[in-house]
Amino acid sequence: MTTRRIVIILIVLLSVLMSCNQNSGVSCTVYFSPNGGIGNAPEKMTGQAGSTIILPDAGNLTRAHYKFSGWNTSMAGTGRNFEPGGEYGITFSTTLYANWQPEKFILSFDPNGAEGKPADVAVPYETPVALPDSSSMLYPHMDFNGWSDGTVIYEQGIAYPVLGNTKLVAQWSDHIYTVTFDANGGKITAPPVSAIFGDVIDLPTYLYRQGFVLVGWGLSPAGDAIENPMTVTGDVTLYAIWSQEAE
Repeated sequence: MTTRRIVIILIVLLSVLMSCNQNSGVSCTVYFSPNGGIGNAPEKMTGQAGSTIILPDAGNLTRAHYKFSGWNTSMAGTGRNFEPGGEYGITFSTTLYANWQPEKFILSFDPNGAEGKPADVAVPYETPVALPDSSSMLYPHMDFNGWSDGTVIYEQGIAYPVLGNTKLVAQWSDHIYTVTFDANGGKITAPPVSAIFGDVIDLPTYLYRQGFVLVGWGLSPAGDAIENPMTVTGDVTLYAIWSQEAE
């Protein structure tokens, strides 16, 4: 047997003899990890295997936007969790990890003039939220352009990370309507007009059709002429109304 192997065996035997168990007489040590917290973790605690200790609180450990919720056997917080002030049965030397749970914050929505709004949501710190569309809001003749936090405008569907209580304000712009002109047999056509709801526009009068006089514009090729100027209330196609010239 080589010297190296002898040394390894001796180390293993010593480890077994020195390990804490109910028969060894060696004290077990429970260490406390801040696990991302800032400050001093509680001092380690010792005791015989089979004995119990009273778990400390977080002391001066803090973590921004997180709350201390006990000591966990897993660094990820997925193990068994123990409340501070509760009993912990020692079975072997181990490390317990501060368990931090993110604070929840409110993400609220201001409809900014619209009727209705998306429901407020409470989400943990740094949790991304898909921003809602405008389906829960009614704002006639306006187009929805996203949500503003006062600095940036975010499109609907964007994953918005919640870092604190936040109110997002709906952004709107006037919907643009198009008034289209059909010359209805005339030789000169008029270009379409873009306008917002309530705009008053003058209807073209310069169209030409041989043997006819332009009477005005109607909602159908054979309809009655409407008032000129016209108030825009939506997308519309107007038809030139002609009367035959007297011979």
